[in-house]
Amino acid sequence: MPVPTAVGTLALAAAASGALSFSHSTGISLASEVAVSPLPGLPDAPAAASVRVAVREGSVDVLSADDARSVRTSGDGNAVAAAGAPSAAATTEADALAVDRVVAPVSEPSPAEQEVAAAAKVARVSTVLEQRKQAADRAARAKERKQRQQRKERTERRIEQRAERRAEALARATVLPVRRFVLTAGFGYSGRMWSHLHTGTDFAAPIGTPVMAVANGAVVEAGWAGAYGNRIIVRHTDGTQTWYCHLSAILHSGGPVNAGEVIGLVGATGNVTGPHLHLEVHPGGGGPVNPLTWLRAHGVGI
Repeated sequence: MPVPTAVGTLALAAAASGALSFSHSTGISLASEVAVSPLPGLPDAPAAASVRVAVREGSVDVLSADDARSVRTSGDGNAVAAAGAPSAAATTEADALAVDRVVAPVSEPSPAEQEVAAAAKVARVSTVLEQRKQAADRAARAKERKQRQQRKERTERRIEQRAERRAEALARATVLPVRRFVLTAGFGYSGRMWSHLHTGTDFAAPIGTPVMAVANGAVVEAGWAGAYGNRIIVRHTDGTQTWYCHLSAILHSGGPVNAGEVIGLVGATGNVTGPHLHLEVHPGGGGPVNPLTWLRAHGVGI
């Protein structure tokens, strides 16, 4: 049985038999008997010895007035050997000393305290988890913003690249001036309709058929041109001029044009026998060349 904790004056009686018993001076009986080895220096006959006793859980410290000895018990009350004996000076009960201090044992927390501690622990864990979640959310949002920015930049680059490729393709592109046509008079023909050799190629088509610029360039002249009727002149990037004649309408009177852009409509104005487009090509703004040869040299199948 564990030695109980007490505060007060304990009278310690030592007997020749080696049995040690003690009681609390306040009248509380300590039912434990502590068996010890005979204490050296004590008389053989039963005698009472008053000592200073400090009681702690699991141990009894026996201190005389002159020196200190200790008697310790195990937690279940089994005795162990004494480590010395009190001096002969402490031989009467009147010399008993008061217990100065007893150290209280550590008690188990109550259920309410355990519940409070558990709740505090849960709160701390919850706080840590919430902080980690918030940090992870911030990192995820930052990553998403970065990815969106990267996607936006990639999309913008693709758009720019497509525009550049299209511009390059348009810069190299050459197209037919009309989609549906019948070739009639060719370059170099002669006849009563012309004062000298035919300087272009005729594309017969119904009045109102769209006429397109054959390549990128700029309209440098648009208007009435005598025997040519309504005429548009386009100068291209290499200085070549293309003439579009006998138009029924002029839709582009100046400024840049792209290959395939509609600039007028087929007509029958000027010196004609029927509706058609008269196309002429003047490299470097000089004399005319065969339009079909020029178109084929620029990749147009005709």
